[in-house]
Amino acid sequence: MSRAVLIAVVVAALLPVAPARADVEVAKEPFVPSCVNRPGDPGLFEGPVAIGLLAGDLGAGRRACPRSELTLGARALATIDTPGFYGNLAVGARLEGSWSIRGRGELFASFTFVDWQFVQNATLKASNLTAGPLTVGGSVLAYDTRGLAISPYARVLLPTDGRTIGLEYGVSLAGIFARRFGAHLLAAGDLSAGIGPGPTSARGGALILVGLAWTPARWFSFTFDAQLHFGALAPLDWFAPVAALRFRLWRGLGAELSALVPVVGGDRHDTALLLRIGWRFDRTR
Repeated sequence: MSRAVLIAVVVAALLPVAPARADVEVAKEPFVPSCVNRPGDPGLFEGPVAIGLLAGDLGAGRRACPRSELTLGARALATIDTPGFYGNLAVGARLEGSWSIRGRGELFASFTFVDWQFVQNATLKASNLTAGPLTVGGSVLAYDTRGLAISPYARVLLPTDGRTIGLEYGVSLAGIFARRFGAHLLAAGDLSAGIGPGPTSARGGALILVGLAWTPARWFSFTFDAQLHFGALAPLDWFAPVAALRFRLWRGLGAELSALVPVVGGDRHDTALLLRIGWRFDRTR
């Protein structure tokens, strides 16, 4: 038998095997989606709940999967210390935007254009209305295979409020372990300092975040996170559960209502609330 005939026989014998193997891979693929094939509508918010207790969105983490969107949000922070005769209420309106760079990373920014605070103690009360801080940053999708995405990110807090400057750097992971369930994990460090005539009050901290996302329907998802922040105010600044209801409103348009409640730690806040509405531009997966 010539060599050409032998090669032809081997190729013919292998041809029936290739389609069967491909069928197995296609059947498995819906259970191991990646950043371009996640459960739910593309308009749904994804990743960790972007709510924290530091200035701007410092210390709030970042999602692993890049996307292009424009978001308008309102955040409220409350501290009510009746035995200490102290109360503090802060409300801010924030504009956020991100731009996906060919799905391999993103550039993002947020600006708190309204920052209102009301403070009262046993004898005095005062309120203040200013513009808040501006943050800019970026992330790189370093790994995205078989349902696991890993993205390092960094953001800089610019002192447009005239009070605080800061930096955050971290790594965000996201994965899918069932058709309707996803998980995310994040580790980050942050550094901030006051500016102005007074003391700088430089502080450094670390954030660890673990979360689960359940998407029972294409138009709705529920996300539950656990935040631990260390080192800025105390050995443990706060341990806080975070919950978010996420809805798809229209084509690429989504909404999110979330709440954070510190349970233990040196931070004095009692609660933080966040309402966001976002329009996603890159709606294809």
